[in-house]
Amino acid sequence: MRLASLGAAGGAISTSLSFLTYLFQSNVISSLTSDLSIQSAALSIFPVVLVTQVLKGLAYPVNGITMGALDWKFSAYSMWGADICAIIYLVVQKSNGQLTLFQLWIGLAIFMGVQVVSGLARIRSKTGVWKILADE
Repeated sequence: MRLASLGAAGGAISTSLSFLTYLFQSNVISSLTSDLSIQSAALSIFPVVLVTQVLKGLAYPVNGITMGALDWKFSAYSMWGADICAIIYLVVQKSNGQLTLFQLWIGLAIFMGVQVVSGLARIRSKTGVWKILADE
């Protein structure tokens, strides 16, 4: 249960931060720059940036849990898998034309999301170092 609590805390904090940032996005962006073209570009990708923020808030504790459990081989494979998925997405997008800022952020969201899904699947599998959970 403690593992789930840590993941839920990370998700709740990052979701809350993203939601509040979304509500005040114009204020946030205008406080960072007065250049209207940069403000416009930032606002156009704001939703995907905030989704990535939530995924990052989940990925860090999941990665910390797997590494803290010394599940090194899985951690390496998970990171490689996340890298490969994000790179494949970006290569496909690039082959269809120019990469946009939005597509780059989608690639980052994929990178974070694969880490979350694979880490939670590994823990839930109750295999490897996670066999100890099979008794619960």
